[in-house]
Amino acid sequence: MAAEREIALRACDEDGLRDLHPSNLNPGFSERCETTFIGPADGEYRLLVDDEPLDPTAGAGNRWTWQPGFYAGEVRAELLDSDGRSLGVWRLDVSPDPGKAGRELFARMIDEIIDFDAHLVIGEEPARRRLGAPSDTDDPLVLFERLRKRQPDLERALAAIRREPVSVLRARRRFVPLRDARRADLRTLRSALRQPGALAAVRPGAASLPPATEPILDVPAVERTLDAPANRCILYLLRALLLRCRELAAPLEELAKKSVDETGVANRADRWRRILDDMERAFATAERRRPFSEARRPEVTAAGLNAVAAHPLYARFWRTGWEALRRGVYRLDPQDLLPLSPTWELYERWCFVALAKKLQEWLPDFTWTKCGATDSGRRRLTGSRNDGRRITLRLQQTFGNTHGRARDEGWSVSRECRPDLVVTMQSAGEMTRFVVLDAKYRARAGAILSGMMESVHPYADALRWGSLRPDRTLLLVPNAGETEWLTRADYVEQHRAGAVEFRPDLEPPEWFRELLTGHGETRRSDSAGRFRSGAPT
Repeated sequence: MAAEREIALRACDEDGLRDLHPSNLNPGFSERCETTFIGPADGEYRLLVDDEPLDPTAGAGNRWTWQPGFYAGEVRAELLDSDGRSLGVWRLDVSPDPGKAGRELFARMIDEIIDFDAHLVIGEEPARRRLGAPSDTDDPLVLFERLRKRQPDLERALAAIRREPVSVLRARRRFVPLRDARRADLRTLRSALRQPGALAAVRPGAASLPPATEPILDVPAVERTLDAPANRCILYLLRALLLRCRELAAPLEELAKKSVDETGVANRADRWRRILDDMERAFATAERRRPFSEARRPEVTAAGLNAVAAHPLYARFWRTGWEALRRGVYRLDPQDLLPLSPTWELYERWCFVALAKKLQEWLPDFTWTKCGATDSGRRRLTGSRNDGRRITLRLQQTFGNTHGRARDEGWSVSRECRPDLVVTMQSAGEMTRFVVLDAKYRARAGAILSGMMESVHPYADALRWGSLRPDRTLLLVPNAGETEWLTRADYVEQHRAGAVEFRPDLEPPEWFRELLTGHGETRRSDSAGRFRSGAPT
């Protein structure tokens, strides 16, 4: 509920102290950059960032230190009083690390992933973004966010409906004394003919009958009732919202149990459960009160839909309710702020999407098919040609330790490995070579070199496909910066490892294209003018 007085919240970082606006989007936050929030001095408060409580700074009053993780997007900050009541909500705009890729490039990556497959974007991080591609995903966080976002509008619409409910006139029969009869029909006449007193009363010159002997007639009547088709429709939607609240409790609890510590989902689960309980209680209370308590049954009929559409208050609740119940991700919905994956994972997914598009562009004579599991991993794009040549791009391919079992596919000589991307080439049904690519959303020289040691060199030594070793093992980075020598063709040719700058505004180098498409496989490295010598050791 909105507070009666305006609550101030300020943020302090390397750029100075600034007030946060309660209605506008507040920029100036960046992943991995620390910020101190300063709350009101009068009283005891708690600050939640995406429903995760922040630890107060010791001995500093109402101050909280926050450092966004590896995520970017819109984040929700909420201030609670000592009783758990919400005093205000602020929207924080967290930008990606400027040392990796600019905001525009990062947003372009997300849009390209969404257009390819929205499943690859949905995650568990505090960051939110308006998504815009149709999908059939039933991710519990997506469903929860959609319902929670519309909770205030639903409660306001319900309150307005209760103040001005729709009623209808319903025909009924009444038994009244003859003197109170104002309307009669054939059924009334038949009831009168069965009573001699009624005939005697209508004879000319007949005296008035005493009340004890006055005939009782069955007459038509009307009454105003709240058991209207419009109220039955709203009751149907109300019970659907109530059921959604109950259905989401178990999946969110399971998500919290399975989540890793970095996402903070476990810390947010208690707050989510409390929000669901509050919504369920509000919907159940509304169901027991007028006008819905007088509706005989929940049902959706043509008469009900027409009545709902003709009434602004009912139409608002109906529209908002079905928006809250929708599944999947829909295009151009201004209220759908849905949870994202961390920025490093989004970069991995974008590399798969971008490389899939590049392969289709580079090899137009191939027939391409896309398949994969419903979750974010284990996607695959396969291209084939009539001469038996086949190229497959795999996302999150698992190389397990087979321990002596059949090794006709990917396997590891040591522990299980799962590189981000693997490109396999086949000819006449036999594997000829494969290339391992690992995406690292890094731009600083030390981080890139650490990535080489973390994944490139271990993958080059440990991974096998049948009896084949990786032809090349490469790191995909948005900006090579001071490690540009890792991206040179002669370095990659000599060491069979290296890095490739891969981002939306940059065309991949020609040697990388030839490596993945198989063009120029037999060409000697010293015969191409673009190969340079002198790579550092």
